Amino acid sequence: MISVTNNLDESPVNTSRIRIPSHIGKYTITKLIGKGGFAVVVLAVNDQTHQQVAIKICDRVQIQENNILAYLEAELRLSMRFNHPNIAKTYEVIYEPDIILIVMEYFPNGDLQSLLTHGVKFTTQEQIKIAIGVLNGLNYLHQRGISHRDIKPENIVFDEKLNPKIIDFGLSKEDSSNLYTFCGTPYYVAPEMITSHSYNGMKADIWAFGITLHCLATGSNE
Repeated sequence: MISVTNNLDESPVNTSRIRIPSHIGKYTITKLIGKGGFAVVVLAVNDQTHQQVAIKICDRVQIQENNILAYLEAELRLSMRFNHPNIAKTYEVIYEPDIILIVMEYFPNGDLQSLLTHGVKFTTQEQIKIAIGVLNGLNYLHQRGISHRDIKPENIVFDEKLNPKIIDFGLSKEDSSNLYTFCGTPYYVAPEMITSHSYNGMKADIWAFGITLHCLATGSNE
């Protein structure tokens, strides 16, 4: 696995304002695996099934102060509807007074961005498998009129069998054939998102997928 991993009690995040419980609901938290501005991500075990899961613990106060709670909840409502082998699963959301815990599928092999940064090279067959998997996930979304709007190596993760899965639906949009909002990551946005008054979000996804495929084939993340 290529990611940040620390024993929970060794992490400086424990002294921040984000509370990390040792146990929540049916989950026992084992270690910290990542952190960001408003959240940390921990590895946990489902006490009933013994399945490993990732839990994103969000600072509820910071989210509310920055007026992004509505956006987070919209993303969660969307992502919890998905049921496809190439789209990451969100199992449940637990609300506490000071934190929001998002229980998600755990990906031991990290994301494509991290793998490329660490010099991992994919065989032609692996590249084909990854490309087809991502396209299948996009097709599932597009058949439902949903555009992702931030396809890039960082948002493609891998399970233990190197099956690719799409994550991060914070910019996703339903009814996306005629959109106006500029969003996404600069190197991956379609030209029409910059030059046109409106754009088709699903077509923009295909452009971003093409750039991502170039990164995969060349071994570059730039």
